[in-house]
Amino acid sequence: MATVDNRISGRLALITGASGGIGAAVARSLWAEGSSLALTGFSKFQAVEDLVQELLSKRVHENQKDGPDILVSNAGYGKRFPGILDVSIEEFDYTININLRASFILTKLAIPHMEAQGWGRIIFVSSIAAIGGGINACHYAASKAGLSGMMKNLAARHAKSGITVNDVAPAMIGDTGMIPDAKHVAGTAGDEITMGTPFITHLEPTRLDGYNPHLPHDKQSSHIPAPYKDAMSVREKVFVKEQACPLEFEHDADDARSCHWVMYASVKMTTEPEERDPDTDLVVRARRSETVTMPIGTLRIPNEDLPPVTSNSNAGNGNAHNGDKKTNENNPPNGNSHGTEPPRQRHRAFSIVDERRMSAAMPFGTDRRTDFHDGKEPYVKLGRLAVLPEFRGHQVAVQLWNAAKKWLRENPTYFNPSVKELGMDTMKVGNADDIPKWNGLICVHAQEAVVKVYERWGFKVDKGMGKFYEEGIPHVGMFQRLEV
Repeated sequence: MATVDNRISGRLALITGASGGIGAAVARSLWAEGSSLALTGFSKFQAVEDLVQELLSKRVHENQKDGPDILVSNAGYGKRFPGILDVSIEEFDYTININLRASFILTKLAIPHMEAQGWGRIIFVSSIAAIGGGINACHYAASKAGLSGMMKNLAARHAKSGITVNDVAPAMIGDTGMIPDAKHVAGTAGDEITMGTPFITHLEPTRLDGYNPHLPHDKQSSHIPAPYKDAMSVREKVFVKEQACPLEFEHDADDARSCHWVMYASVKMTTEPEERDPDTDLVVRARRSETVTMPIGTLRIPNEDLPPVTSNSNAGNGNAHNGDKKTNENNPPNGNSHGTEPPRQRHRAFSIVDERRMSAAMPFGTDRRTDFHDGKEPYVKLGRLAVLPEFRGHQVAVQLWNAAKKWLRENPTYFNPSVKELGMDTMKVGNADDIPKWNGLICVHAQEAVVKVYERWGFKVDKGMGKFYEEGIPHVGMFQRLEV
C-alpha cells in the first residue's frame, strides 16, 4: 500500500483571515511544524503584522514558490440578522462573495501549482450553520453550506492528483468577533474558549416549594427544576453581583407562576494547556479540554392566572417585598433567625396601589390612562431579562425575546384569567361578558440606558407613565402589541 506524504515542513501555506482566532492559531501551528507562511487579513492589518513579528522572533525561513502548497481559506463574514426579511439583496451577495466566492477563486488559482507537483492540501473553514442552520439568518447558512458542497466536489475530482480537500465546521469561536474574548469567560487563567451554537429552554409555571431565597442557586434542594436554578444563576450574576440587589429578594412570588426562558451555550474550556519544548518549540503535550453547557441569559413572563405558590419553609412568597406581613422577633423571615426586617426588594417610587398593580403580571381593574394603555386592558409584562456581561452584544437578549414572542403568539389564551382561580372581585368585573382577555399588549419597565434596544424590538416609550426608579436606576414604561 502506498504511503501518504503528509509532511508539511518546508511547504508554503497561504492562510486568509490570519488576524486572529482560527487563522492566527493555524499560522502558529504550521510555523511550529516548519511550514512557510503567506498571511492575509481584511481590516486588522496591525494584528497580522504583530503575528508576523511574533513568528519571526522564533525563526526565519524564506520560501520562494510559484503557488501555495497548502491553502487554508479561513476569512469569513457573518453579520447577524433575525430572519430572511431582514437580509437585503446586497447583504446576501456580500456574504456569498466573502464566504463562498473568495474560496472558489483562491482554489482555482492554487490548484494548477498543486497538480503540477502532485501534492496539495486545501482546507475550507465552514460552519455548523451549514449543517443545522445556526442562529444567524439564511444568508450565512447558505454561504457555508455552499462551501461544504464545493469541498465534496473538489475532493472527489482532485484526489487522484494528490490533492486533499476538506472543511471544518466549528460553532462560534473566541477572538473572531463572534463571541467575547476568552479572557471574559469564567475559568482559569489561560483558558482557550470555543462556544457552540446556543439553544433555549422554556419552563412553564411550576411549584418552587422549598426554594430558600437566602441561598444561591447551587445550594438549593435537588427537587427545584434545573432550568429555574440556571435562570437564577444568571440573575444572581447580573442583579445581585452586578447591580447589588439583595440575594434574598431576587426570588419572588412571581417566579412560580412565570414562564421562564433560559439560553445555554456549550463552552469548550481548556483544562490543561499545551506544552512546547522550549528549544524546538515543538508540541510535547497536547492541550486537553472539556465541553460544559452553561446558562448565559434568561427572561420571564409571569402568569397572573395562577395564584402564588407559597411555602412555610422559605420567605420566597413575596411577603417582605410587598410589606403585607410584619416581621419581628416572634415572626422572623424564614432562614433569618435574627428577626431583622430586610430592605424592600426592587423599591419603586409609587403609591401602594400603584406598587401592587405594577408588580402584578397581568393587572386588572381601572388604572390611569397613559399613551398606550387605556387603563383597563390587560397586559403582560416582560421582566427579569438578564444576560451575562461577557455575552452581551451578541444577540443573546434578542434571541430570548424572539423565543418568548413566538410562544406568546402561539399561546394567546394562556394569559386569559380564570374566574375559578381569581374570582370576579379580583378581576373587578360584574358579569362574565366583562372578563378581560389578553389581546397581545406587552409592557416592559426599561432602564433608560437600554431604551434603544427595546425600540429595535418594536417597543415604544409610553411618556404618560413618566420616569420612575427601580433599585435607584431610572426606568421608563414601554409597550408593544403583538398580533395574536
